[in-house]
This record gives sequence, structure tokens and C-alpha cells, in this order.
Amino acid sequence: MATCPCDNHLINDCLNISPGLEDLPRQYMTFNDYRGAMLTDIASQPALNGWSGEVEHDLGVMLFDMWSYVLDVTQFYDEKIAEESYIRTAKRAVSTNRIVELLGYKRKPALSAKVNLSVEIDGHDKVTLSSGVRFRSEAFDDQPPQVFELISDAEVSPQFNKWQLVDIPDSKFPGRILVKPKGSGVPRSGILTIVDSSEEEVWGGYIDSIEAYTAADSTKYQEVTLVPDISSSLIDKDVSNLRMSLMGLTAHQSPYNDSISGYRIYLDGVYPQLIKDQPAVFEINGQLYPFLISSVTKVNVATGIDDIEVPVTQIGFPSSLYSEVNNATGLRLHFNPISVGKLTGLNKSRLKLSDLEPGASLKKPAIEMVDSSLSAQFMLIGQSKLGKELSGTVSRDDFNNYHFSAGMDTTDFEHPLKVPVSLRGNIITVYRGESVKQEVLGSTDSGTASNRFKFKKQPLSWIEDSSNELGARPLLDLYVNGVLWKRVDSLFTAKPNDRVYIIETDENGDSWIRFGDGIRGERPASGVNNIVADYYYGAGESKPPAGSIHSIAKGAKGLKAVYGATRAKGGRDIESPESIKAHASSSVLTLGRAVSIQDFDALTKSYTGVLGVSSGWAWDPSKQRAVVKIWIIDEGDIDYQTLQNWLRSMSAPNTPIVVAAATPLVRDLTINISYSSKVPKETTHQAIIQLLQDNENGLLSKKHIGIHKVLYRSELVKHLQELEGVDAVTSVRFDGSEMEWAIQAPAGHYFNFLDSTTVN
Repeated sequence: MATCPCDNHLINDCLNISPGLEDLPRQYMTFNDYRGAMLTDIASQPALNGWSGEVEHDLGVMLFDMWSYVLDVTQFYDEKIAEESYIRTAKRAVSTNRIVELLGYKRKPALSAKVNLSVEIDGHDKVTLSSGVRFRSEAFDDQPPQVFELISDAEVSPQFNKWQLVDIPDSKFPGRILVKPKGSGVPRSGILTIVDSSEEEVWGGYIDSIEAYTAADSTKYQEVTLVPDISSSLIDKDVSNLRMSLMGLTAHQSPYNDSISGYRIYLDGVYPQLIKDQPAVFEINGQLYPFLISSVTKVNVATGIDDIEVPVTQIGFPSSLYSEVNNATGLRLHFNPISVGKLTGLNKSRLKLSDLEPGASLKKPAIEMVDSSLSAQFMLIGQSKLGKELSGTVSRDDFNNYHFSAGMDTTDFEHPLKVPVSLRGNIITVYRGESVKQEVLGSTDSGTASNRFKFKKQPLSWIEDSSNELGARPLLDLYVNGVLWKRVDSLFTAKPNDRVYIIETDENGDSWIRFGDGIRGERPASGVNNIVADYYYGAGESKPPAGSIHSIAKGAKGLKAVYGATRAKGGRDIESPESIKAHASSSVLTLGRAVSIQDFDALTKSYTGVLGVSSGWAWDPSKQRAVVKIWIIDEGDIDYQTLQNWLRSMSAPNTPIVVAAATPLVRDLTINISYSSKVPKETTHQAIIQLLQDNENGLLSKKHIGIHKVLYRSELVKHLQELEGVDAVTSVRFDGSEMEWAIQAPAGHYFNFLDSTTVN
């Protein structure tokens, strides 16, 4: 009988495995455990009395060892095989796919990205670009160039090739007094004043010189230099509010006694040209004092000769000039402003949407428009090849001047566009992929059920399609003996004579065609090389950046050039096992139809590119009714209208659905840490940043933070204090104040701490 607890080798026949695990602890005994248990059990076997196993190379001990190995390996595989039977614990993609297929879940295929391009056409006539025209991107990141192809015919016209935006002056004073070179009207000498009409300020100086000035964009101006130099006083002023005038007349101080009364001064005669609120300049001992006249009065003053009085003009001036005026000798007044030239700012080097309103001027194009206006989709392209796609209208007035007005739905540019900026039409949509025509997939045998054929080129291209249950459809036409057959999502409801097929994707991501077995779907008639396909291949999450598609890979007559100023959208890899595990169960519960709010949540979460979802009934003022409002956090590639249409196709007819982007609330988060001396501080600090901001698992990442979700202080502290190197979290401050036990963003909002988190 064993006296040491270590010698008790008990075999547990009843496993107690808790739910929610990612690994099944079924291998609870190993080689040593089995060997020890059998050796311990020898004493209970009468037949083995007298056997000690102490002989060298004893066969009994060898058998024990061999059987222990067998049991160890068997239980190891028992654990691994059992894990492959459940979604959460399955490690192999093929196992995950097999399980969810039993549930009716369809694995999402790889999608092709799409991008809108602007093309330029030769000649003067319209051209139809046939499907099959291809364009190639530059290589990017670690990816080779990608090919994008036109999948349907598009009509384009050379009159929509290009318009050049007229230079737009900046409203801010450029640091130089600049005027247009032609007909500026600024003389070579005299006293010039500049008045800010918005703030009633005035500056002035002697004209020193007028010189030609060429800006960085080669635009020519005339630069006026004054003495004293007043340019620094005009910085950040709006040039449209600055009025420039030349002083046309001169008057003197009255020669009679007491010419100054309060903040008024008598002049040496009557000057009807003086007007209240106009600029004037006192010249005192060679110094200039510009001001705005506060009052103008005609008065009689005594000459000091008998009782003779003479009429003169009295003007008011600012109190700030009283000391200079009162002590002046030989004071002169320059007045009667004559408008000369118009101040201008330098042309803007970068343009925003506001610079195009209420209608940007365009230079006359090489090929003029036939109609007086054109409303369509356009692309604004800057010097750096980056741009903005927008709707709008190009119009031509009676004087043959062209203008562009952006559509009301246009959002501001993500980045200002570097000038010169061109406006281009002829927008076409192309998809990543290359077409394959009349590829022979194989030969059919009507005696075999469920014929399967593999595409030679991979991956098969799928594009977004809101009318399909998967939200996508393949770019594929399949012919059997010259007859077009129909693709379906499942053969389960197919009838024996239905000429249909399904697409299956194996664990390697390769696509296969599978036909029916004669009961669910017709068996194709036997034939040789009779399965022929037209399809596109090329898909995946990687996408070329904006401005990188400007090469024609397969042209067409009349096609001259292509411009891709915006980035490609959409595109995804085949759904990963991790995504399947996260979304399969909840999506299957919808049974292919969204009814409850939870159904809308589940379907939207499964949509590619969605990081966070919050759904609920909400009042929509524009529709004047309650709607299913779905707020999302996305990666920036989602077409909201396509997602909205897909959700509508998955719900009851006329269900009011609105999909909108959740609003980020940028807030400051400051976390103070007491660091352990056992781990380098920098190492711990990096681990903290990773814990908080990692794109996939970070506590503050867009994927984790959630919309209208509660963020608990205790959760933050718990995870931080579990890190090696952290002794304690001494404080957590939210927008400068100690964080409460929990904070929650309003409905339709989420906290964004990614660029405003400080760890001390």
C-alpha cells in the first residue's frame, strides 16, 4: 500500500470540462502517469505475485513502457480530434468549415476591390470602352502591381476629358503688398493708405518703389514697397477687406490762433472733399500718422483783425494723436483718397472644398462642351496625383466662361489638394481581376453524382451585390454543352431538372464547381471538355493606394490615358477561421432573415470591414418615423449604401433601415503607473501601449471600445496590473479629472483615445 500521496495514480473516468474554453483538457494523463499507475497496480494482481521487474531488460517493464506510450499518444489524439469537433476549439480551417456548413453558414469568399478611374479619350467623338479594358497599378508595400478590369461597357466622351481650375487667390495677406500687374493704377510716388473696412483700422506710408514679383507658382504680380514698411501689421488680415487709396490733396493747419479745439483741428481753408470716415494722414516733421476722419464741420474762425471771420473746415481726429497734433509745427493733412489698385493674396497652393464655393472658375477646355451644363460624377486631381471624387455640375455661361459647382452631398476633402488642380469626367468603375474566356474546366460523366471541377486560375473574383444572401456574387458565367447554367447558394432546394451549380471553396482557398446529384439539381450530360467558364480571377484585402493606377494594361481604340486619384475600396481575403468562429453562430440564428435588433447586429458584424456595431430603434427626422438605426465603426472602405441595401434584402419588405457612421468622441486619457524595478521601464511601457492600442486586441482599439458601450475603470486597472513590470496603477484621469468607476458614450458615439492617451 502506497504511503506517499505522490504514489497515488488515480484514473479519472469522468471529465469535468467547463464551457467557453478554446482548448479541451482531455489529455489529463501522460506517459509517466500511465506507467506509474500500472506499476502501482501490480500488487493487486495475484498472477504477478513474485514478479519484481528488477531483471535487466525485463520484458514486462518494456511492455508497460510500450503500452504507456500507446495510451499517451491515443489520449493526445483524442484531445485533438475532440477539439476539431467544436467551432470554438477547432484549430484547422477545414474543421471549422465543415462544422459551420452543417449549420448552414456560408463562408464569405474573397472579394475584389473596386476603384473609380477617370479616362482621357482621343479625337472629338464619343467612344464605347468594351469590357476587358485593363489598368495596372504600381507595386506597393510588399505587393506586386495589381490589375483592374472593366467588367461592363462604358461610354465616354473627349469633351469631358479635363478642365483646369483657375488659380484661386488666398484671402490672407501674403506678407507683401501685391497688386495685379495689368492696370494696377499705383503711381511711383505719393502717400498710400490701406484701410481694413471690417475693423476700421488704417495704415499708411510713402510709396518707395514698385517692382515686378514672381511667386513660386510663376504667377506675376507688382509689389509695392512703403516707407515705413507696414506689412507686418497686415499679417492674417483678409485682403478682401483691405482698401488701398492714394492721398490726392493736401491741406495745412489754420494759421490763426487756437487752431486745435479738443480732438478737432481747423484747416487753412474750406475743403468740400473732406468726408467723415474717410482715411487721411497727418504729416508732422516727416512722420506719417494715418487715421479715419471722425467728423467734418464748416465753421467761421476769427482772423484777429477787427471782427473779421473767415470760413474754414474743421475735422475730428482720434484722441490717440492729440499729443502729436497739439505739439506739431508745420502740420500738413493729406486727404481725398483715390482708389488705386486692388490688393491680392498669393494663389492658394492647396485647395479645400470651401475654395470651390459658390462655383469655381474653370479655364476654357481644349474641346468645348456641346451642352451648356453637365451634371455627373467628376474627379478633382491635384499635382500629387491624389484627388477627390464628387458629384457636381460643369456649366458654360453666355460669355463662354466655365464654372464648376460641387453637389450638395459632397464632403470635405480628406487632404487639401495641391495645385494645379484639374477637374476630370469620364468616370468608370473597374474591379481587381483579370478575365479568362472560354476556359475548359473538364468533362462530365452523367453516371457520377455531384461532378466537381476546379478553376485553373485562383482566386475567383467576387464583387459586392446587395441582392445576394452573401452580399456578393462571383464574376462567372458557366456553360455546360454550350448552355448557360445558373449559380445558386445551395442545392438543398433544387429540383432534379434544375440546371444549377454551387461554388465551393476548399481549405486552400481554391474554388470548385459542384453540380447536383440528379435529386437535388440536374446531373450534366456526359461530354468531353464540355464544362466551359468565362470568369475573373484576382481578389484579396490588399489594395493599391490613391494615385497609383495610371498605366493601361490592355487598351482600346481612342483610350489615351487613365487617372486614379482615389484609393480602391472593398476587397477582402477569404473569411478566416477566426471570423467564422466570431460570427457563424449568431448569423445562423437569423435563419437568413433579420427580424430582431439582435439579428441586424449579427448580420452587420459579419459584414467585411465593420469593426463595431450598435443597433436600435430611433427616430429619424428626415423620414419622420422610427427606423432601425445601425451605427457602425468601420475601416474606411465600406460603401454604406451597399450595406444598407443588403440589410434591407435580408429583412422584411419596407423595413426602414438607416446605416450611419458612429461619431468618434476624442477624449484625453492619462494613466499613471508605478513601475517595477525588475523589468526595464521602456519594456513595460511598450507592453502597456500594446495592451491599450493594438488594432486587434487593444482595450482602447476601435474593435474593442464599442459604440455606446460602458468603459469600466476596474477593467483597465485589472489588465494593466496583470502586466509584468507594473507594480500599481496610481491614477486614471479622464479629460483632466480622476476617472469615475465607469464612463459611457452617448448613443451613436464612441470614445476615441488612440491619439490622446498618455502613459506616465
